Amino acid sequence: MSLSGVTVARCVEELPSDIEGTLKKGSAEFMSYSLALDESADVKDTAQLAIFIRGIDQQFYVTEELLVLVPMKGTMKGTGILEAAK
Repeated sequence: MSLSGVTVARCVEELPSDIEGTLKKGSAEFMSYSLALDESADVKDTAQLAIFIRGIDQQFYVTEELLVLVPMKGTMKGTGILEAAK
């Protein structure tokens, strides 16, 4: 699907100026949440750990967002993943 410049500009205008603050405020209202971790490699073959959060609020509105993308050094063992997730 091709997007026109006007459509892209309109979508960008609708983004909050403080995405991190908006996510922190919204996540404070979660009744329940879960984290998901996904490991992959980028084009330079550097291991990347993606950490996602999914939460539900009092109105049962579900939010799912990418929290952080952490470049990993060495192998992707459990201890390294746990350390990166802290």
